Amino acid sequence: MEQRKQIRLLQFILFFSIILQNCETKEKKETKKLEINQNWISDSLGCLNKRNENLAKKMILKYKLERSSKEKFINFFGKPNDVEKDGNVLILVYYLQTICNNSAINDSSDKCYARFYFGKNRLINQDYICE
Repeated sequence: MEQRKQIRLLQFILFFSIILQNCETKEKKETKKLEINQNWISDSLGCLNKRNENLAKKMILKYKLERSSKEKFINFFGKPNDVEKDGNVLILVYYLQTICNNSAINDSSDKCYARFYFGKNRLINQDYICE
């Protein structure tokens, strides 16, 4: 009888530790997601040079955002700097690698930005432009 109690206790401990491990793994993934996203989101005007084409492409691949909804995309990329409409296509614009003075965009410098195109609420294209 005592041996059965010990076996039950061991089973309970094992079960509980597996659940706890799964929770920790999920938290680590969420933390990693936040670190990558935070680099993008914290550089909202592109002044800190954290936002760039490579990071955007990496985020799209890592989080499987190709053909994602606009809402899911914004969840990872944050609020866009501008929103444009071209017929039935919605375009989210994010500033990249901007030259700033006192946390404001320098109007006389070149402007770089990423544009993400959504048709029928799905990401359908992207481009990166400097002018």
